[in-house]
Amino acid sequence: MRLCAYAVRIISTTLIFSSVLYLYETYLIIPGKTFIVVLSAFLLNLIFILVLAVPLGMVFGINGIWIGFALAPVLTLTVCVRLMLRMYGREEFPLYIMNDGSVADYAVNAENIIAVRDAVADFLMEHNIFSGKVTRAMLIIEETAMLIVEQNEGRKIYAECTVKVLKDGRIDIIMRDDSNTFGITDADREISSLRSYVVANIMASHENRRSLMTTSLNRFYVQI
Repeated sequence: MRLCAYAVRIISTTLIFSSVLYLYETYLIIPGKTFIVVLSAFLLNLIFILVLAVPLGMVFGINGIWIGFALAPVLTLTVCVRLMLRMYGREEFPLYIMNDGSVADYAVNAENIIAVRDAVADFLMEHNIFSGKVTRAMLIIEETAMLIVEQNEGRKIYAECTVKVLKDGRIDIIMRDDSNTFGITDADREISSLRSYVVANIMASHENRRSLMTTSLNRFYVQI
């Protein structure tokens, strides 16, 4: 019992770092910073455990092992933050979704969906994106939002749509909403209507896509 008490006390000293690290790892999937997510998991679960827990355990015994486990998320978070600042700069830290991007917050209804779709098209044309990609982006935004309306009849849904143009010409589309529609990027999700069939086929044609469900908002990301 005493050993358990010591372990809990040691680990609890850095739980805030662990919480921040796991939260940020989950978030970074949305803007597509998967390299940092993979690196973080690798450092936390392998490198720093071996570097810290094993030597400290040899010196201080079982308490040294727990100290190593407690220090691992601190060092992992420090290394990842410094690397992100070096790779992506300080201007967008910590969200990394606003540079060269268009953001719209709106109540999800047919009129607002069309307005957001057209605003995104204007934004992409201003950035000299060729018409084929512009049309695909418009289609994704319109059809996914209309599917959310269809599957949440009678509910007032709010959403945020972020569109970002990357340096290599690719387009990131990130949408968040408070609907009951989950896993909208899953090409194998149940087909309940013609629109759900259309959205499933759209998602199947885009390899780089993912959904994230949280307790407050649904989020999905598609890259064109």
